[in-house]
Amino acid sequence: MKNERRIGRFTVAGQLTDDELGGLPAHGYGLLVNVRPPEELDEPEEPKVGVGCRYENVPFTGRTLSRDHVLRVRQAVDAAMGLDVLIH
Repeated sequence: MKNERRIGRFTVAGQLTDDELGGLPAHGYGLLVNVRPPEELDEPEEPKVGVGCRYENVPFTGRTLSRDHVLRVRQAVDAAMGLDVLIH
């Protein structure tokens, strides 16, 4: 993964390849949180995420970031119940 940084069970990374998206469960990830705005993606990611890894889309930019975005990411992480989380 590009620009990957891991702290405990949380990893932050750049854009994943299709193979990386499909392989997330095999690498122990139970949740992928996509914070990128739709105009940055060529096509939807969710169908490419491997079975066993939940996908949450919470798009924002530095200008649009709000308390609601933070709460939505937090709720998704809390629902992951201790599983590894990848945010990009």
